[in-house]
Amino acid sequence: MCVKQGRPLAEKDRNFSLQQACHKFVMTRVQACHKFGMTRVQACHKFVMIRVQACSKLTKASKSPWNELAASVPQACRANSLQIIAKTEHEHNPGLNSRPTA
Repeated sequence: MCVKQGRPLAEKDRNFSLQQACHKFVMTRVQACHKFGMTRVQACHKFVMIRVQACSKLTKASKSPWNELAASVPQACRANSLQIIAKTEHEHNPGLNSRPTA
């Protein structure tokens, strides 16, 4: 096994694959953000940048096994995405989910 900068090359390849998966995930979110109105773009941009930072930290944390890292990315991103979307929807449409009072 080749070693470069103290880490096996295969591990670097796995981390690079994880970076690519994170980048693809983030870019699909960026494209989805642009479908929203301009009022949501700033909130969406902040959301995307947080995801980029999280993906970067995951790929640098090579002490965890590859399978654990690969499994944790979509779960964490999905949970955070749903929270951000729900919060953004509520902020822009505060009366949308409320029931009319008689």
